[in-house]
Amino acid sequence: MSLTHARPRARRASALVAVAVAAILTITGCSTGGGDSAAVQPGTDAVVIKHAHGSTTIPEKPQRIVALGWMSPDVVAALGTNPVGIEEVWGAGESGYQPWFEDFVTQEYGETPEIIPYAEEGPNYEAIMALKPDLILGLYSGITDVEYERLSEIAPTVPYITGPWNPGTWEEMTTTIGKAMWEDDKAAELVEETDELVDSLAAEHPEFTDKTFVWGLTLNEGGTELGV
Repeated sequence: MSLTHARPRARRASALVAVAVAAILTITGCSTGGGDSAAVQPGTDAVVIKHAHGSTTIPEKPQRIVALGWMSPDVVAALGTNPVGIEEVWGAGESGYQPWFEDFVTQEYGETPEIIPYAEEGPNYEAIMALKPDLILGLYSGITDVEYERLSEIAPTVPYITGPWNPGTWEEMTTTIGKAMWEDDKAAELVEETDELVDSLAAEHPEFTDKTFVWGLTLNEGGTELGV
């Protein structure tokens, strides 16, 4: 599907299809948390999201979002906000962006986010602070409790919900990020659109019915380890 000629709703769903595929390839079989991970605090307008390091209160709709790790930038962009900064992650192209993300934000927003320079140990706090975020997301990451505390001094931070490098399903991740962005309805709509798009693509290819596959890669050149 061409993002240039697709309708806006289809473009957003197409962007999340990339996230869904990435999730299938990387976290199929991972455990997921039960119950609601986020809710509106009774008696207030703030959103409170429970996670592995406690809970995060987001007092108002965020405008400047830093998205760390994998997948969070894709969901944020598909939900209508271009992140102000993202990390360069494994699998990114020479530009520092994953190709589908770079194509989408360039066409949708006319610019790409700042790349947060790599830091030897943990997040690059100085670079993140310089972006003046009002929300930091890192659902698919290994943010430690100490890193969470330091990031929370910069802006409300939502790390992984249940455990490091386990963001749950792409649907759960989209729903949680939608709540953090004060875009619950848009997130539900995007999940529905994406499901419909996946179903339509599946219907166009009946040869894949009941088929399964195994996907793998070598983790480094000349290495003996294999990711499957």
